Order: sequence, then structure tokens, then C-alpha cells
Amino acid sequence: MTRLHISSLVVIGAVTTLLTSRAPAAESDLAPVAPSKDYACGDKGKPPCPMQAWMKANMAPAAANGDPDALAKALDYVSSHSPPGFTEWSKIAKGGADAARKKDVDAAKKSCKTCHDQYKAKYKEEMRDRAF
Repeated sequence: MTRLHISSLVVIGAVTTLLTSRAPAAESDLAPVAPSKDYACGDKGKPPCPMQAWMKANMAPAAANGDPDALAKALDYVSSHSPPGFTEWSKIAKGGADAARKKDVDAAKKSCKTCHDQYKAKYKEEMRDRAF
């Protein structure tokens, strides 16, 4: 059995990388990727999208001020505006509103994070310009 030196491994790795980077792409690698929809809102330099504007005007101040009554009201509104296919949206927001009514602001804010983690990217990609 022959021992390889580190320098030999580096050369082998470099050659392999060079050769594979010059190889033509496989047919499956050339599949077209659907471009993202270009929105007139929400991006830097553009006006806020409807939900984004609503969140900044209603949810953000309620959360920043730790106002459980305002949080409950805002989360109830969000719960009643679940987009089609966002199956847990209403449940998450309703849970947050219930927590806010119990004056548990931290739990209410956790519901916001849960919803954002689950739906924010999908919402921004698919329907950010819809009325809220």
C-alpha cells in the first residue's frame, strides 16, 4: 500500500476540480428556472406592499410597545385574513391573539415568529401585492 503525501492529494484535488469544471453540463442541469415575479412593491426603493404597510402601521407598534390589547386586535385581524393554502395561518394568529388576551405578550410575539418562519418567504414570493 502506497502512502500519499498531502501535496499529492492537493494536486489530485486541483486536477479533479479543473476537469469537472470544464465538463459540459448534463441535460438536467439546463432546465429553465422560473423567474421570480417582479412586484411593484416591497423591495428597496418601492412602496410597501399592502400587508407590509398594515404590519408596520398596526402590528409593529403593538409588539414594540408590548400592548396586549392592540396585539390581540391585530392578531385577530391577521387570523381572519388567511390566504388560500396557508393552512396553519389562522390557527397560529388565533393562538397569538388568545395569548395576548391573557396578557402574555411574549407568547403572542412567538406566534408572530412562528407564522413568519412558516409563511413569510412564501407570501412574499407568491402574493405580496394582494390586498390585505
